Amino acid sequence: MTSQIFASAVHVQAHPGLLWLLLIASCVSQAVRAEEAQKSVQALIVFDVSGSMRQSDPNRLSVAAAQLFVNLSQPGDAVGLAAFSDRTTSLFPVSSGKDPNAKQPLQRSLARLQFNGQTTDLEAALEAGLVAFPDQEDVSHRRLVLLLTDGELDLGKDRAEGEAAALARIRNSLIPEYHRRGILLYTIAFTTAADREFLRELAESSAGASSFIADAQTLHQAFSQIFIGIHDAQTFPLEQGGLRIDDSIKELSLVFAKSDPDERITLLTPGQRTVQASDTAEGMTWLSTPAYDLVRMRNPQAGIWEIQRPDKMQSGVGIIAESTLNLQVELGATFIETGSQLAIRAFLKDESQVPARIQHEEGQTVTAEVSAPNGSIVNVSLAPQADGSFIALTPLFGAAGKYSMTVTAMTPKLQRQRTRTFKVYPECLKGSVSSAARVKVQVALNSSCPAFKSISIEAEYTAANKAMQRVSLQAAQPNLLEADLPSASGGKGAYVNLLIHGESPDEGAFTLTKGPIPLPMVSPPAAKHSPATPKIDHDGVARAGLKLLKINAGLAILGVLGFGVYWLIGRFRRGRAQWLKP
Repeated sequence: MTSQIFASAVHVQAHPGLLWLLLIASCVSQAVRAEEAQKSVQALIVFDVSGSMRQSDPNRLSVAAAQLFVNLSQPGDAVGLAAFSDRTTSLFPVSSGKDPNAKQPLQRSLARLQFNGQTTDLEAALEAGLVAFPDQEDVSHRRLVLLLTDGELDLGKDRAEGEAAALARIRNSLIPEYHRRGILLYTIAFTTAADREFLRELAESSAGASSFIADAQTLHQAFSQIFIGIHDAQTFPLEQGGLRIDDSIKELSLVFAKSDPDERITLLTPGQRTVQASDTAEGMTWLSTPAYDLVRMRNPQAGIWEIQRPDKMQSGVGIIAESTLNLQVELGATFIETGSQLAIRAFLKDESQVPARIQHEEGQTVTAEVSAPNGSIVNVSLAPQADGSFIALTPLFGAAGKYSMTVTAMTPKLQRQRTRTFKVYPECLKGSVSSAARVKVQVALNSSCPAFKSISIEAEYTAANKAMQRVSLQAAQPNLLEADLPSASGGKGAYVNLLIHGESPDEGAFTLTKGPIPLPMVSPPAAKHSPATPKIDHDGVARAGLKLLKINAGLAILGVLGFGVYWLIGRFRRGRAQWLKP
């Protein structure tokens, strides 16, 4: 059942011009996102080796999951390893991971991990990240720390009184320093014993992300999703029974999740050859672990590959490492508030052409699946455009929190997916019109809103006659900006748009447009006129006078008649009196 976290219907229709305007406004941010995705990664895996891990993960599947992240890493990436319990020990420096041949010694370091520590010193674990990434400007790499733990801060009986102070130092010193140095913290809370809320708080405070994995069997999924996210990798679903590989794919990885450690997965190529872990084809490597199988292919044969598993059960993901036909996804904003919508533009880009161009495939469809913080999902269909792209608006966002969006492009011959994550903030910038000539914009900075590095607002006033003017808003008092519009009545059709330019610590530079906000109707003042000389209707006066004369004449006649009757009655009474005398 769809939650009220989405405030409008699933299928959203909007004028294409509106979508284009929203997307054009985000061109710079999309370019920055693409540039960030192309950077290589420097990652430090910080591994909890406390004794409780022996019970949480008796089959050491957490080690296999971390090894998956190492195996998926790309040329130019560097991965290091540190273990923590009572203290933190650097086992493989990030700097050593820059060596192209570093994967094997790093894998051996992971395999030698021993879960025999007595405590869980999260402060020491986080300090390892600052040691690994010195305080210096580094614009060529993205730096991140992957922290895996099955517990909470536990300094043991001897140091228990210092736990409150350690938590304060983590919140007030270490995490702000992560943020200042641009180090992204990814936390993986493994089992229900882990302090999930605290780990989520730490990750989100550093602009990273947090995962909760209840079962070691699925722990590798957290590492693969982190890899996909930081590299903005293209993926495709492993469909029921098979997968579609087109001839533009040059390299890919398949990650099959397994519920049975002894399962043997088999693939049937388009040429009807059977391949498996013990018998691979040319250009293919196959790593089988109790929790997952990792299959890597170079120049795979195009066509339908059949996946042969018990009960045709499919669980896993395909990750495209290299392709000449790539799905591009552009979002219309980087800073998103509740009550707003998000514009989406997606297209297949053929990079085998010079210059690269949009490629529209026959029978192509594009959909987006938007997942809300509470787990509810809404699907959006993107509409095709004349240039080969597809566009749509999401429903209104009714709740703040972290969302994810998976955009899927499908044709009879290919499939592509990209996943975007974004944060929706409460309404931090609220515009209002107090009269036809005054606009007040309030900047609400509460605990859920970021402290903006900069903010500037313009009011674009469109009068009833369509004349347009812009006015900059100035700070009237803390958290309140306002401006006076040119004095004019509102009139029908007059409105204001608010153009907001700012910079958020997490989202970077952003542009928001709020409106149109209609201006109230103002009635023009009544005009003052000199008293007009009344016009005399002479004919009417004459008719009224004649009528009055007739009434008076009638009354006079009635008066005479009345007097005559009175006189006759009087004579009659006097005569009768005399006749009756004796």
